[in-house]
Amino acid sequence: MERILSFDKDNKGKVTKEDLPERMQYLIEKGDKNKDGALDREEIKALAAELAREGASLPGGRGGPGGRGGPGGRGGPGGRAAPQGGVALFAVERAVNDLKLSEKSKEAAAAAIKAQKEEARKLTELARAELLLQMGDVLSEEQMKEFKAAVDRQPGVGDRPPGGRNGPPPGPPRP
Repeated sequence: MERILSFDKDNKGKVTKEDLPERMQYLIEKGDKNKDGALDREEIKALAAELAREGASLPGGRGGPGGRGGPGGRGGPGGRAAPQGGVALFAVERAVNDLKLSEKSKEAAAAAIKAQKEEARKLTELARAELLLQMGDVLSEEQMKEFKAAVDRQPGVGDRPPGGRNGPPPGPPRP
């Protein structure tokens, strides 16, 4: 809920179609029960529950609306260590740094990458919140604590994988 509300540009506690990225705008039609052209907290909560019941996911998830071929476009947000069908944002930064760009072009590219990282972060947090909500219905309280701890240990959006360019070496960690 907080992730969707993070798109609320005027801080009125509602998200309008204009607030959302194009690939998420269908959520207004799907979740706007009082037909005021916006999603409030209760409508977002109901929408998340409805999508969970349908087995669909919010934009950036796999399958359903927002998955491959759905309104969300080509899969999840960029910035993961190895996104399926995409490029990690740190790889994009590296590619831009390798180009011989003017200072003005470098600044514009850096701004675009920064904006994309922020959007990817928001979408990843939204997907994480949706997953935790769904897992809460499946796991015991103790299992849920373990699951949350494991999820929290994962790198964030745009983080470089541990161990350098290609991630840690395979196998157990060395002493």
